[in-house]
Amino acid sequence: MILIITNKNDITTDFVVKKLNLLNLEYYRLNTEDLLSNIGINFDFTNDTFELYDKNLNKTVNLLKEVDSVYFRRPLLPNLKQFCLKKKEENFIEKELYYTLEGLYSILENKFWISKPNNIRIAENKILQLQVAKDIGFQIPVSLLSNSKKNEIAFTNKHNSIIKPIKSGVVYEDDKNINLIYTAPINKKDLLNNNSKFPAYLQEAISPKTDVRVTVVGNKVFAAKIIYDNLNKIDWREIDSKNIKYEEYVLPENITNKCIQIVQKFNLMFGAIDLAINKNEKYIFFEINPNGQWAWLEKNLGQNISEEIVNLLMNRG
Repeated sequence: MILIITNKNDITTDFVVKKLNLLNLEYYRLNTEDLLSNIGINFDFTNDTFELYDKNLNKTVNLLKEVDSVYFRRPLLPNLKQFCLKKKEENFIEKELYYTLEGLYSILENKFWISKPNNIRIAENKILQLQVAKDIGFQIPVSLLSNSKKNEIAFTNKHNSIIKPIKSGVVYEDDKNINLIYTAPINKKDLLNNNSKFPAYLQEAISPKTDVRVTVVGNKVFAAKIIYDNLNKIDWREIDSKNIKYEEYVLPENITNKCIQIVQKFNLMFGAIDLAINKNEKYIFFEINPNGQWAWLEKNLGQNISEEIVNLLMNRG
């Protein structure tokens, strides 16, 4: 059986589920926000029985005996607002639920994963990403992470600069996604007007450039060129999707190999890599999202990423 760990609104997982249904493969989708409502847990350590029970489906899943592989996507904790708890009680229960899920992952440690949560967390570190990318031969942007105003200003004086989040740019408030912080231009004046002591992640702006999204599933590589005319935007995600076009793209063999290599270096089975081609036709590595979205590529270009994911899950490597 294939276990999918995600949430109800994960549209990307829907593509995989559709493929599993077409192939008549056995799977169970665990929407983790249902842990306090629809999903029961029974971890009996004395008898080594570790089960999930789905009340709606009247289905029991024996994690050790039935699950062969796991697709780890976007788990969410249950919404505790309905219980009208005090904040300290809510915080306590959230931690209990978080570590219950962590325990579930550890029970499945010896199964085949796309990809293991700990490996994803390590790979999300953009500082480490640049180090690893440079070590395997990728060209990376001139970069600085600093909370020294002097060093930041010196960097912007020397380079046409951008600022970007160290991790995710998603900002939440009351369990709702309220904003997305995009990569943006920054200069000396911006820094002088900012009294923050927080570290700033600065890079040399690559302009002009061609953006390329590379999706790696196991040893299979899908590449797409992202085409847009809005020269005022540095981050293509900020542009209305109606004004973006996508084209299939064939990477040079050495870049393809580097993309596979960086995914393997982080012990992942999947990676969504952002590259740029600069004016000198050099490939620049920006970052890797170890659990990034890909359904938009399958929808727009017909890249059969879901099939490759299902093949990996079915064959366990």
